[in-house]
Amino acid sequence: MSERVRKKNGVRPNITNITVYLDREDAKKLEQLAKEQGLPGKSTLIRQLVKHYLKRHSS
Repeated sequence: MSERVRKKNGVRPNITNITVYLDREDAKKLEQLAKEQGLPGKSTLIRQLVKHYLKRHSS
């Protein structure tokens, strides 16, 4: 993130103001990675977002 963006927003960017664009294969890879790592915290949020994405975009 550039200094300009940080100053404009007045706060450091965090996961709540980042928009992630994924295709289904990337989403599955990301979900698999998150499961393998078993990471707590923000990765759990990412996993939830990925699941939500897959639900909405599955045919």
